[in-house]
Amino acid sequence: MNQTLTSLSLCLLASGCIVAVGNSGPVAEAVEKHRTRQELEGVIDEFKAAYESSEIRRVFLDSIADSDSVIVIGSLSEEWTVGADTLREGASGDDGEVQFVGRDLHSSELQVSADGTVGWLIERADLHYEVGGERVSLVGFRATSIWERVDGEWKMVHFHGSMPDLISEI
Repeated sequence: MNQTLTSLSLCLLASGCIVAVGNSGPVAEAVEKHRTRQELEGVIDEFKAAYESSEIRRVFLDSIADSDSVIVIGSLSEEWTVGADTLREGASGDDGEVQFVGRDLHSSELQVSADGTVGWLIERADLHYEVGGERVSLVGFRATSIWERVDGEWKMVHFHGSMPDLISEI
């Protein structure tokens, strides 16, 4: 009986089917980091869906941590916003003639900290808008965001988006 359980355990371990239940140390840490990464990937998937449905503004604003320390930085010198309330207030207005219509994602890389409480996302894309009935594309948009697990939820604590000089024309 003992030999059978040992053989079964080795087989499951070799096939990657063992889940760390009650383990501590490197195995439990690896399982926790994997679970954490999956959680944050789920949040990023929501962002991707929001880009497709043009709901990105709402999803972005909902993802911001409720903190006076949140910072969002853009390309222009005046694009430096500190505090979640200030950011939501400034971004909640009507776009007027500027409407987001889509993006082409070129690259996206997600990293998670060793302790699994912080994650960061690096992306490069082309963004497309309609401005006064005319399509305008911002080629080469680069963005980084830093995420932190706050009260069991992933919240954005920092965002930096750099766009070409064309942004000043919008």
